[in-house]
Formats: sequence, C-alpha cells, structure tokens
Amino acid sequence: SLQYDSWWYGAQKGFRQGCFEWNGNKPSDRFPQTLEYVYKKTGLPITAHNKFWDIKTVYAKEYGGSYNFVIDSFTGKSLPDDQKFWDDLFLNGTKWGLKTYEQDWMNHQNLDLTPLMTDISLGRRWLNQMGNAAAKFNLTLQYCMSLSRHVLQSLENDAVTQIRVTNDYATNWDYGGEQWRLGVSSILSSAVGLMPFKDVYWTTPDQPDNPYGPRVINPNTELDSVVSILTAGPVGPGDRMGEYMNRTLIMRSCNNEGLLLKPSKPVTA
Repeated sequence: SLQYDSWWYGAQKGFRQGCFEWNGNKPSDRFPQTLEYVYKKTGLPITAHNKFWDIKTVYAKEYGGSYNFVIDSFTGKSLPDDQKFWDDLFLNGTKWGLKTYEQDWMNHQNLDLTPLMTDISLGRRWLNQMGNAAAKFNLTLQYCMSLSRHVLQSLENDAVTQIRVTNDYATNWDYGGEQWRLGVSSILSSAVGLMPFKDVYWTTPDQPDNPYGPRVINPNTELDSVVSILTAGPVGPGDRMGEYMNRTLIMRSCNNEGLLLKPSKPVTA
C-alpha cells in the first residue's frame, strides 16, 4: 500500500492544528483532485494518517456535525465517543481505497485531553469503537506515538496489527542518525502480537529540496533498510520519487511481486 502522512489532508486541519475533517473524497491543497482520484489511478490500497481531532471538527454535534465528541476547550482537542462515527468514517474510507488507518499522536491525545485523564473508561471506549469499526469493514489499524496503555488495549482489538516503535524519522538528525534503534521498544509490541514499524527511511543519502535543509543527509541507508525488514512489520522507503529511490536496495527487502522477505518474528534487543 501507499502510506500518506498528515500532509494529505492539509487544508482540513483545524485552528489548533488538529484534524478538522478527514475525507479522501474531498479536495485538499495537496490533492486537488482528491485522494480517491489517486487511488483509482494507481490501484494501490491506502494507509492514511490521522492525528488528534480538533475542537471544532465538523463531525462534532457542537459544531453542526452528527456525532458525540468529548470536547476539551482548554487544549483545543476533542475525541469521538460514538460508535456510529467510526462506522461512518471507515465506510467512507473504503470508497477511496483505505486499507489501513494510522492513528498518530496517541500520546498527545491521552496526555493533553483532560477527559482521558479523568474518565476511567473513555480511553477504552475510544479504541474499542475504532477497532470494532475497522473489523466491521475489514480494515487494519496502525498505532503511532503510542503509550504502553495503548499497546495493551490492542489485545481487545484484532484489527490493530502494527505499531510504530521509534521516534519520527524526521528526528533522525536530532539523534545522531540513530533513529533505527528499536530493539527495546519492540519487545512489548511483539509480545502482544503487533508488528513493529520503524517509520520511513531514505534509500539514498542525499534528497535535494527535502524539508529538513540541504545539509541533512542519511549515512545509514543500508542499516535503515536492514532494520526495517528485520522488524517483520511494514517497510517504508520514503524517498523523493524517481532517481532518488535506490531500487537495488529496496528490492533486497521483497520479491518482484512486492512480497516482503521478512523473518518469522520481529528482531528485539
């Protein structure tokens, strides 16, 4: 599948940079012809990112929507508390190629939303409603920036199949190029049956016009590739399209049909 980060719904972000509307049927600043159009052109299933919900999301009853949301006016975040919301969101997603829903910013969702710190059952309802809807429409879930509580809650939701176990690849430059270190964080996730995800990586050291600046290079392209495949989870080359993709290196991780050549269990420390 093709994985799209938060930039795909760019103009649909709200005033606190939370998600205002999440809809691949609608044009965005990056996809003026919609994400559905791209899916129909490529035929490739979609893994789509989402972050926390903005307080003024169009889905909340408080702002003209049809669904129950828990609103935190202090932080500007909100949280759906409505099974029908997830059912409708994922049903719509199947129409534009959604195969895996990535729930990112889970730590901020929990730690910044006061009701999740005071209502003992809200967090479980949130993730179970999401998981129930994913199972209903044969979708899978990827957790990202998650806390241990999220990992353990996945035991009630078979739709959760993968989890990112590293910092953002964008922070690679802040950690001396060692974002690939995931052996310890993979222990818990693999113990509960989740496939670790390293995040994307560059397969060529220099990516001109990248958003991190001209001095940023990746000296560990081969190491990143090896670690990615040893996780037994998703493998995500994140190069600029065209000549900046090292096809030789990428094809060491899969066969000609794209089937990943991975171990039977994730590598851990």
